[in-house]
Amino acid sequence: MRIDYRDGKTYLDQVPYLEKILKRFGMADAKVAQTPLPTSYKPEPFDGTATAALWSQYQQVIGSLLYLMLGTRPDLAFAVTQMAKFAHNPSEEHLLKARYIMRIRYHYIREQIEKGHVKVFAVPTTENVADMFTKNLGPTLFLKHRKELGIEFYPL
Repeated sequence: MRIDYRDGKTYLDQVPYLEKILKRFGMADAKVAQTPLPTSYKPEPFDGTATAALWSQYQQVIGSLLYLMLGTRPDLAFAVTQMAKFAHNPSEEHLLKARYIMRIRYHYIREQIEKGHVKVFAVPTTENVADMFTKNLGPTLFLKHRKELGIEFYPL
């Protein structure tokens, strides 16, 4: 996860992870989608039985999308959770639509990086407050990052 602070705002993204999964699933050159799923698409249960290969790939795609959704892409929540309902017995159609979700806005982000509108830089764990969401930190860093995020607990 990358974090950028500009103009009093915090920007988060997972572009390196998205690039990795797009390559992994052979979608590095996929066309951009404007929405997570095609408008009016309603997934239906599969009457057949998924092959082991289809089931495995679907599980991997859905798992990757869930990771993105929970980390930085809450806008994908509806589409991902709708498609995750079919993880036990997916069809080829389900896999196509799950892969469709991965296409949203990735190329726009890559284009902005190439144009120099977005600067990519590394943030060390000692300064990266988002690490508390992605790593098992010791108490010192965990409490430091929690405080920096403004997360407080009130006594009962």
